[in-house]
Amino acid sequence: MSQSPEARAEIARFQLHSTLAALDAVDRAFAAIPDDRLDEEPVADQMAAGTMVAHIYQAVAMCARAFVLGRMEEGDMDGLTDPEEGWKKEAIVALSKAARAELASALAAVSPDSAERTIDFYFGFSASGLDTAWLGHSELLHHRGQLVTFMRIMGLEPPNIYEGHPL
Repeated sequence: MSQSPEARAEIARFQLHSTLAALDAVDRAFAAIPDDRLDEEPVADQMAAGTMVAHIYQAVAMCARAFVLGRMEEGDMDGLTDPEEGWKKEAIVALSKAARAELASALAAVSPDSAERTIDFYFGFSASGLDTAWLGHSELLHHRGQLVTFMRIMGLEPPNIYEGHPL
């Protein structure tokens, strides 16, 4: 059974709200990684811990921005790309704030039209607005799981991902 455009818009709104809430656990994980260990690669040939956190914020912000713009061209990534000096704490904090701001903009832009339109991404991917909202959320969940694993390998206690959320 197909959903109405209005129903798809409400599902997109739910996905964006869920993504915003799920960022809290990423913030707590980031806070638990000592600054001097952000460049540590707990698994060979994988991202460093700080880069993983930054990637989560980037993916969320990119999907939210794409939802608002109705496209994602390479130039639309301004402020979300990797800094030349690498991911240091200040840059990751700024990216976290940007991700939350992008989600707030996306939430304000939810409509049947924004949920239904096709969004073309510069790297050859297309998705509806609803699927773009879902993509940001699923990317966060996937990489949050990797981050928890990284933290355990590093000997750090990962945060309770459900803290602050009623069960």
